[in-house]
Amino acid sequence: MNESARDDLIPEIISEFSQAFAAARSRWTRYAEEAHPDLRGPAFLLLQTIQRHEPITATGLASMLGQDKAIISRQIATLRELGLIDATPSEQDKRVTLLSTNAASQEAFAGLQAYTADAYR
Repeated sequence: MNESARDDLIPEIISEFSQAFAAARSRWTRYAEEAHPDLRGPAFLLLQTIQRHEPITATGLASMLGQDKAIISRQIATLRELGLIDATPSEQDKRVTLLSTNAASQEAFAGLQAYTADAYR
């Protein structure tokens, strides 16, 4: 394939990625609502990240996700208000707060994992 033909495919590839991201956002919204009726997509994505990397700090999350710490802090506050994460002081440095999932979020994830596994099959 010549360079011109490859360049002609770029808009199609961008369109395909855009459709995939839109579908993922829609799924995240649906999964968030199933995990907790007051949970929204962005907070659900953050909750998934906490689960995969726990215990983790807000600074670590902001860095990992490439988001402003203020945005992360608001989402963390929401997750704490909904009772889906725990925040505990670090044993090494009491100024640092470590975030982790708890029984409520782990139970929600267990149900969602079975649901999503079926959906992907």
